[in-house]
Amino acid sequence: VIYYNALFNENSGYNILKSMSQKTAIFDTALNGMLRYAPDIILLASNALSTLYPYTVFSQSAMLPVIGLIEIGVNHILSRIHKAGNSAVIIFATPLTVQEGIFRILLRQHIADARIIEIASQRLEYVIGDGDHETILRLIDQYVAGALRQIPAHIDRIYGSLHCTHFGYYQQEFLQA
Repeated sequence: VIYYNALFNENSGYNILKSMSQKTAIFDTALNGMLRYAPDIILLASNALSTLYPYTVFSQSAMLPVIGLIEIGVNHILSRIHKAGNSAVIIFATPLTVQEGIFRILLRQHIADARIIEIASQRLEYVIGDGDHETILRLIDQYVAGALRQIPAHIDRIYGSLHCTHFGYYQQEFLQA
């Protein structure tokens, strides 16, 4: 197993870039850089990069399997939400993932749109990286409160789904909020 970091700048990430063409060009460079290690498979361990992958030039001619997190996350959500009929899911993700709407598109094939709440957690991944605990808690509280305001009144059970690798470090804080 080789971990290949696709982060192009230690002080920023793909969500900072303005255009999709910038994002995909940088990610294409990283994907092509991985080829020098002759991988058998590439696992994209980032929801944002899993969202970007289909837009890359690399994806059009990949000679090896590339597996992203989005489908894995959607399948996990569906396995939970189908067991609890009157339920909804809140998807906390980076702005890129929410803007592309991939979770909503895939989930809507199986559950009503009103049961899907997406929250673009602006800045949270960077604040977690900086370690400013007070700001992290404030942002989590803000995003959870905003999500809960969107839950339809008839919903009995709510599932929260964290779709940024950084967010998992604060799973308990999300639950408390």
